[in-house]
Amino acid sequence: MKKNLLPLLSFLLLTGCAPHPGAGIWGAQEENSQGIKKVTISFDGKAEFVSQDQQSVTWHCFWGGTGKQTVTMQCTPSINPDIAHKFSLEIGENGSAVLSDEKQVIGKFKRLSGNPVIK
Repeated sequence: MKKNLLPLLSFLLLTGCAPHPGAGIWGAQEENSQGIKKVTISFDGKAEFVSQDQQSVTWHCFWGGTGKQTVTMQCTPSINPDIAHKFSLEIGENGSAVLSDEKQVIGKFKRLSGNPVIK
């Protein structure tokens, strides 16, 4: 009985540690309505991006996986940290994703190489 329990526990621990497919660095495939060029989603639950639609605003976010292929981000802008805004990233096939806010699609993004560390 003990022999069978150890491989099962090892499997459960290893599968629980896999990173969410949304974690990484995402680059805009084309111009978008908010001027977002890159979204960084780190492994520690933080995310960050800069929108340049009217002025340069850095968005500081906490994220969670709300599905196998979806990341929801609760973000505050650098110009007014008292307000919060929700964004989501829907991961598709071939390293592509769609970024949306609460109201509309912002743009298409692709996975870039690199370590998604936020300083």
